[in-house]
Amino acid sequence: ALNGVGDRIEFITGDVTKDIFDGQNIRFDAIVSNPPYVTPQEMDSLEPELKFEPRHALTDGINGLSVIEAIIGIYPKYLAHGGIIALEHGYSQGQKVRELMKNAGLSPVTLRDLSGNERVTFAKKD
Repeated sequence: ALNGVGDRIEFITGDVTKDIFDGQNIRFDAIVSNPPYVTPQEMDSLEPELKFEPRHALTDGINGLSVIEAIIGIYPKYLAHGGIIALEHGYSQGQKVRELMKNAGLSPVTLRDLSGNERVTFAKKD
């Protein structure tokens, strides 16, 4: 609303590890996610201020990639032509995320954060 796009944007929530659109003929210009990507082993070394976050918001409790794998496995088919998918991930996960996106028929690009770590991978649907 502050940026004047309230009439052109819609936020949808749901369990992204399942196909929440169940094959509907729906297309999105952008799918953006900051999924839980911290590995269980990394949880103990997080900054103290993150200890107040719900655990499920930070880690999948498995390998840090299961939610990312689900999103890439399910949702690219819902992108409109020219639409983008963008996922935040851990600093050591860029290569794996690019591989998953390539396997889904996308051409990924990874951006680095201010510390120089790979942090967000996105792809545009041709």
